[in-house]
Amino acid sequence: MDKNYFNDKLPISRRTFNRLSASALLALATPLSSTHAQNLDQRAKRFFAAFNCGGFWLPNWLQNNNGFLEFGSSVKSLEKYRNNLLALSGINNVAAGGKGEHHARGILSFLTGHDLTYNASEDSNGFSQDISIDQILAENIGAHTPFKSLEVGFRVNEHLSPRNRMVYPEPGKPAYPICDPGELFNLLFNASSPANKAVTNTLRSEIQLLKKQVSIESREDFERHLEEINNLQARLNTSCNELRAPGNFSVEEEAIILGDLMGYALRCGYTNVVTFQSTEAGSTYLWEWMPDSPKNNHWHGAVTKEATSLRKWISAIDAYNCGAIERVLYHLDSSPEGDGTMLDHTLGFWGGDIKTPRSHSHNDLHWLVWGGSLPGWQGNRWLDAEGERAHNLHVSILQAFGMPVEKFGNNGGDGPLQALNKLRAGGESL
Repeated sequence: MDKNYFNDKLPISRRTFNRLSASALLALATPLSSTHAQNLDQRAKRFFAAFNCGGFWLPNWLQNNNGFLEFGSSVKSLEKYRNNLLALSGINNVAAGGKGEHHARGILSFLTGHDLTYNASEDSNGFSQDISIDQILAENIGAHTPFKSLEVGFRVNEHLSPRNRMVYPEPGKPAYPICDPGELFNLLFNASSPANKAVTNTLRSEIQLLKKQVSIESREDFERHLEEINNLQARLNTSCNELRAPGNFSVEEEAIILGDLMGYALRCGYTNVVTFQSTEAGSTYLWEWMPDSPKNNHWHGAVTKEATSLRKWISAIDAYNCGAIERVLYHLDSSPEGDGTMLDHTLGFWGGDIKTPRSHSHNDLHWLVWGGSLPGWQGNRWLDAEGERAHNLHVSILQAFGMPVEKFGNNGGDGPLQALNKLRAGGESL
């Protein structure tokens, strides 16, 4: 990104600071066994998922090049992260079958694995009766962050409908994402924000607890480390805590700014769970500001026509959404963590409610998975899931976070996505 909206001065990330402080002090007090430390490090640490209305215009998306990834024009900005990316085709979202509008079925089941069911209760009519995977993970990996999870969106309709909600903290009660970059910035980075207060309070509590565990012989080392941590915190306060609010920006820049803010939220340790929703399923958002826009509310079916300009327009929408995702991956990939980067320790996926804007199918879906080095899923690969269910991918991700689950959703098969075994280090070759 050429334009700097936030006066980025990050000399060290909040996550790096937390890791250095907690790990250094804890090592003095209660050293972990090498085996236990290795097991903890092999678990994924954060989750990021993104939703694309109408699936993807596949001719300009990722392509299968003999089992490796080839990047089309709409996702070209992600090519630099190819070693952390895995494309899946042949995914069947069986939970999106059944009664109800097909777009609504697709987005509702995207993170919940639950079909669209109608309940007698007025406030949950047509909504998922299960919580979403991000909220399950938020309870597991978000308990010690200022925000258990962060829901972000681009131009999502405020009117409550199963077609425009994908995150479910409670059965039948979806969450509305934050769509205003200014509101998101203030939530995260204002001095009085819950994030800043929570990080400070958590750090103080950890230090007091660790002081009680440090032996007299180690007290001098402890104080020396504490001084180093204070210096690190001073440096950190000139980065995450002193970002400038985004100034004037156009709609063309809006999603990229949201992407940067999501990246900072993860990079600074304010949350470990982020979701991004662009518009909504079967969107009526017109995208009129884009070149070649048909300027009507039937844009998602526009590519059934032969007009090349309309297909360019749909690909441009994919590329626009990809821009937000690229910014998140940039921040994660730029932040060292353990023997790799934060991106190496992040799992998630990008998909849609249907396969393509032209074919409103919930079968043979194409989704992009990021991270994966911890579970042993090799990057820069194209994998045909051959009809396995989306639920099984959800199970694979939950297991990668150390959760002993075998089922997800209400219409899925048991166990993880078996096709991923082909990509495990030292496993079957493609």
